[in-house]
Amino acid sequence: MGSPLNIAFVWHMHQPYYLDRQTRIAIFPWVRLHVCKDYFDMVTILEDYPHIKQTFNLVPSLVDQLNQYAKGDVRDYYLEMSAKPAHELTALDKTFLLSRFCPEGWQPRIGPYKRYKELILKKEALGSKSYPEMIQEFSEEEYRDLQVWFNLAWFDSLLLEKDNFLKECVEKGRHFTEMDKIGVIEKQRALVEEVVPAYRRFQEEGKIEITTSPFYHPIMPLLCDSGVALEALPDVNLPSFPFRYPEDARKQVEMGLECYRQNFGRSPRGMWPPEQAVSEEAVRIMMESGVEWIISDEEVLANSLGTKFVRDGQGNLQNPEDLYRAYQLQRDDRELKIIFRDHFLSDLIGFVYGSKPGRQAAEELHGRLKAIKASLGDRAERHLVTIALDGENCWEHYDRDGYEFLTTLYGLLDQAPELKMVTVSEYLDKAELKGHLDKIWSGSWINANFGTWIGSRSQARAWDYLYHTRSFLTTMERQGQVDQETAQRAWQEIYVAEGSDWFWWFSDYHHSGLDQVWDSQFRSHLRAVYRILNEQPPEHLFEAIISKDEAALVVRPTGPMHHPNHSRSE
Repeated sequence: MGSPLNIAFVWHMHQPYYLDRQTRIAIFPWVRLHVCKDYFDMVTILEDYPHIKQTFNLVPSLVDQLNQYAKGDVRDYYLEMSAKPAHELTALDKTFLLSRFCPEGWQPRIGPYKRYKELILKKEALGSKSYPEMIQEFSEEEYRDLQVWFNLAWFDSLLLEKDNFLKECVEKGRHFTEMDKIGVIEKQRALVEEVVPAYRRFQEEGKIEITTSPFYHPIMPLLCDSGVALEALPDVNLPSFPFRYPEDARKQVEMGLECYRQNFGRSPRGMWPPEQAVSEEAVRIMMESGVEWIISDEEVLANSLGTKFVRDGQGNLQNPEDLYRAYQLQRDDRELKIIFRDHFLSDLIGFVYGSKPGRQAAEELHGRLKAIKASLGDRAERHLVTIALDGENCWEHYDRDGYEFLTTLYGLLDQAPELKMVTVSEYLDKAELKGHLDKIWSGSWINANFGTWIGSRSQARAWDYLYHTRSFLTTMERQGQVDQETAQRAWQEIYVAEGSDWFWWFSDYHHSGLDQVWDSQFRSHLRAVYRILNEQPPEHLFEAIISKDEAALVVRPTGPMHHPNHSRSE
């Protein structure tokens, strides 16, 4: 058997900042709902596997929203529409329920529930009618059942089986009462309160390592210098006004570290750069912050080394030693370790295995890891295979939210002495680092470039609007027209608007079905800067960034939205 091969799973838990900081209204409910489907069970499932260790990256914007929900400081309109008694629903309320609680297309989490499918199919069959006509076709009982099922279907299948009340609701299926509905909502609230403490407990017990990111999940290299996109994409369309504010990237890192310390009682050792996006300037900022290690993608490593990773027809690397190791970054008198994920294996979980039976997929991945171990021979213990991906979105496409896949995989790995499941820091504490990178490629985990967040006309406008709003704030500060407390409130709106997800949806290639909401909320954060300063926002911030002509050019997906690492619709 020889020495074991080290395996690290790094699950990235992220949601954009949905809260309007002025009104405390959340524009989308995905933080609350993903607690029920992913965040809680992804960590608690480890209780059954004593030899499985995992690394979780909890983005501060997610942690902050979880805490706000737990304290009851969030107005979630989806939750309010769920809780409202069915006999009190207005025509506008009913329109909202039919438009937002009946998702388009088949989804595994809806598939097992006959009544939910009935309601969705009925709405689809009425598609030729206008909403004022359509809402008349549903009874009070049907609206109440829809309110319950929208929330009930988001619970992980294991939770539905273990909780007697939820199990009874699933078995009941229809004719729900208002008390049933309130009971489901209370179960959600209880889970939201438990999720951050659960991660803290598992880290204290040594089962997991928790890492962090810059607070609002910005593309750090683009904050430092938007022109860095030219390195990988020489013809990319840049904004009219260069965005060069490394101090903002530094502040986002500082806020992320402080959020971590407040919630987990220690400093993080690792940091996940948003979208695994790195550049020389971004790396230096993370070095200065005191974190010990960061993570990026194998294509970034290949470009940094000036080489390519070659795989055979089965996806096996011909030069595994170069990828499955940690590297040292040394700049002046500072050092930082960096690991690179196996892009191929990560994408198998993210985009391939969901279409296979869970046990078959798990056995295949287990076999691939054993083959890697065999290829490394007696040198295996020096190496680390890193599998890193979003920890919530991929399970949308698995039966039972990935339960069979994960339990089978963890069961196999828990009993495999030739494969050692480790946290990243556990490996780094023992590893002999001999590889040094004199230069890091400027790129992300999507095609080793930044084209997902910069390059379209809408993205250019968004970057320019952000530039002008930020410039207005700094001018007011220089002129002494704003006190420190007010300025800090305004800066928070700037930092929120620097988040990556806004620019993701301004791309020509991504469509959420609710692009107008993302567009409006981005501009709302910029308008808030002016209003906090008691100034009138400029007219362009009241006009959509995505024009009707551009919206018509957006590539509309015909199935679940995929790209190499994400599915961001929810």
